[in-house]
Amino acid sequence: MMIYGIIDNDKFNCYSDYKSIDNDDYYITIDGYCDSNYLECILDEYKDKKCDFIDNIKDFISIYLYDKKSKELLIINDRIGAKKIYYCIRDNKLLFSNSLNKIVDNKDINIEILSMYFRHHFIPEPYTIYKDIYKLEHGYYMTYKEDINKVNYYNIFDKFNNRITIDNYDELEYELNNKLNKIIKELADNKENIGVYSSGGIDSNVVTSIFNKISSNNINTFSIGYEEKEFDESSSSKIIKNYLNTNHHEYIIKKEEALDIVKRIPDYYEEPFGDASAVSTLRLNEYAKKNDIRFALTGDGADQIFCGASIYDTYYKIQKASIINPLNIHLSNKLLKNKKLFYIFGNIPKKYKAQVDRIYKERKIGNLFADLGPKRFEDELNIKTNNLQEKKMILDLNTFQAQRVFPKMCIAAKKNNINIISPFLTHEMIEFSFSIPHKYKYHKRIKKYILKNVLYKYVPKSFFNDKKRGFTIPTVIWLNTCLNDDLKRVSTKQFIKEQGIFNYNKIEYIINNIEDNANLVWDYYMFQIWYEKNILNK
Repeated sequence: MMIYGIIDNDKFNCYSDYKSIDNDDYYITIDGYCDSNYLECILDEYKDKKCDFIDNIKDFISIYLYDKKSKELLIINDRIGAKKIYYCIRDNKLLFSNSLNKIVDNKDINIEILSMYFRHHFIPEPYTIYKDIYKLEHGYYMTYKEDINKVNYYNIFDKFNNRITIDNYDELEYELNNKLNKIIKELADNKENIGVYSSGGIDSNVVTSIFNKISSNNINTFSIGYEEKEFDESSSSKIIKNYLNTNHHEYIIKKEEALDIVKRIPDYYEEPFGDASAVSTLRLNEYAKKNDIRFALTGDGADQIFCGASIYDTYYKIQKASIINPLNIHLSNKLLKNKKLFYIFGNIPKKYKAQVDRIYKERKIGNLFADLGPKRFEDELNIKTNNLQEKKMILDLNTFQAQRVFPKMCIAAKKNNINIISPFLTHEMIEFSFSIPHKYKYHKRIKKYILKNVLYKYVPKSFFNDKKRGFTIPTVIWLNTCLNDDLKRVSTKQFIKEQGIFNYNKIEYIINNIEDNANLVWDYYMFQIWYEKNILNK
């Protein structure tokens, strides 16, 4: 689904596959699901309030509106990363699109930004892999009339910093359950061909259970499994789905499929994208499309607003260690090789406490390529809390979730004409979660404590003894077997020399030591197959 536009002096042209209104005074189109009435409502709001209506727009959509009288363009990105908007000024013309490839011209790679890609597995906003092409950040709108003006209309940090907490557990648990029921009902209302993506964990099963309760029909659920049993949780998913009596659809990815799926990742993600679970996400959406799904509910976002990721246990230990043993111990070779020891005893700069995992990886990157300057997220300095877990959660919500995890799902879904619905990432749920004291999210070292108790109203607690793995893949196994020949094919001395980006000796070393460098090798391999398709046009 494409939106592409250009403004050349006073001439405006826009093409859109989505619903649009084009009359003598205005042009408007929306990237995302809506009906024609909503387009009319947006226009009426704009006529009456200009940009003051933006706070009230729906979640998970972006808006492109051109005022033909004032000759001003307004582009509004969604609040939390569901949509991508790219723009550039070339030859005094503004080009904009929801597809990066549509506005690429000379394919001049921004080498300086590669350090960020290898640290974070994606290229953060507002940058792209190309020079002079930018992303409009989530939670921003931009206007254009001779010049670009950007405004941050929805700021996660401001919402968190201005929170008012309610210290009444029973009231909060009751309200959380009610709010989830309300949001899921509103999001799913009047939508046909709808399913739930389940990774077998707490988050997706909260959504599944509530949707199952409010639906008048048996709901459709979808999961992905693997031949490698340590990465497969399809059996636990089946137990829960059998209990709820859903129409469960399961796809097992075989090792023989790996190369074919991996080679299609650049067809989905227009920039280098190193999140290995894109393999599962891509196949899940293709499988759902074959089953005629048009809307998919997910549990995305719950980890970041209810303290669910395993990394948050590490931050709890860091905070405890800094109180008990605040020694400034410098890294030794032993510490560098042991990530847990690095976390606890490493010489971590205070202002980067919530980025310790990234600092660790930064040291591992070493001389992989010509890094022309370190670039980090420094937004955590704006988060008003002394709790390291909370700092990391809010930082992750604005970066890891909004720029990596959620776009990963939304982009793969969009390619298959599926609309993603994530109740935990609605602004209503995010802001409500900020009213819950942290002690009810991380209670006696139990992550997602309050959310789990909501789930146990619908599904027995005994179903959730296994560790959730999510949409992970057997990265090390595949890199050493079914993907190894292709990895080496794009890593020959001649290929690296002609490419002129990487240090061959360093590449050779990490490929020969995949077990110790799996994430780094994966990022590198994803970059190479992206480069081959998009730069070499192979």
